[in-house]
Amino acid sequence: MFKYALNKCYIAMFIALTLSLSVQIAHPESVDPSTIKIITPIYKPNSESFNPAIGEYTYEISWQGIPAAEARARVTLEGDSYKIMTDVKTLGMVSVFYKLRYAAEGLLTADNFLPIWSNFNINENKRNRVIKMHFEEPGKITAIRQDFEKAEVKKIKLNSANFTLDPFSAAFLARAVDWQVGVTREFDVFNGKTRYLVTLAAKEEKQLKINGQWRDVMVIVPTVKNLTDPQANQKLRSAKIYLTKDNSREILEIVSSVFVGAVKTKIKKFVPFNQTTTLAAANEVNYRF
Repeated sequence: MFKYALNKCYIAMFIALTLSLSVQIAHPESVDPSTIKIITPIYKPNSESFNPAIGEYTYEISWQGIPAAEARARVTLEGDSYKIMTDVKTLGMVSVFYKLRYAAEGLLTADNFLPIWSNFNINENKRNRVIKMHFEEPGKITAIRQDFEKAEVKKIKLNSANFTLDPFSAAFLARAVDWQVGVTREFDVFNGKTRYLVTLAAKEEKQLKINGQWRDVMVIVPTVKNLTDPQANQKLRSAKIYLTKDNSREILEIVSSVFVGAVKTKIKKFVPFNQTTTLAAANEVNYRF
């Protein structure tokens, strides 16, 4: 239960936060991601209304009020690109039953948030997997997956005719576009193994009290359809993402329903970076591959 609850929470977090869509176990009838034919819109960020904060976000992930994991997302500027580094780790008694250490990093163009490259390192109990993706041009993606437990390396060349993104670029574009109640956006997201059709729907505006402060937020409801492994869709339930309406478009809270109870991801703190701390932050050992 802890494992599924956390994985469900990661799906929502990785869409919204720039963490990553979880790597699913493929069933025998999984579809080759290169053969999937879908059409999603090409979105352009609104540079006047979106100004992502440079710094580190820390989130607490809890299941039924029990602290289960901690997640960090760190955003820095490198020349004319954004670099995002994230990690997730299970805490306390949860680690006894399900131990996860997850790190991901990606580089995006600063003007339109298109992906350049992204890496994912998943240590799940005793299993270690690494995925590295490189975007040569829109729709042309090379992914290398290494599973150390199985001692295997697989290389995928995805030539997509659609506007296909990685989780980092999808997350930034979703934050960068304008939202009003009733608006729906669709994203074709590839994580090196699985392609997802991610639909985000703006349902309502409200105020949310976080750390003693009231913030105006847009409530976004995500729907995640696994295009590569249709059986996985049977496990997906509902979630709500609380996105601030100011220019930072911060993710304050995510509530995901599971078979028993709910998983809540809530911001604990944000530490802004200045020019002198950015380089040191980008090289912190906890984020290295």
